[in-house]
Amino acid sequence: MADVQTAIVGETNAVNRYAYLASIAPNLEIRNILTSILGDEYGHIRTWLALLQNAATS
Repeated sequence: MADVQTAIVGETNAVNRYAYLASIAPNLEIRNILTSILGDEYGHIRTWLALLQNAATS
């Protein structure tokens, strides 16, 4: 469980970093790329949270 929680923290840190980078992106194209990656990271968090919830109820 600790590994899953560590993964969630890592993904959350990635979300924060990509959000910051998108906020200072030099142009719209780069901002859009970073925003897309940000969406992927949110998806990773949802996956890890579902795994954690599933393990807790098993």
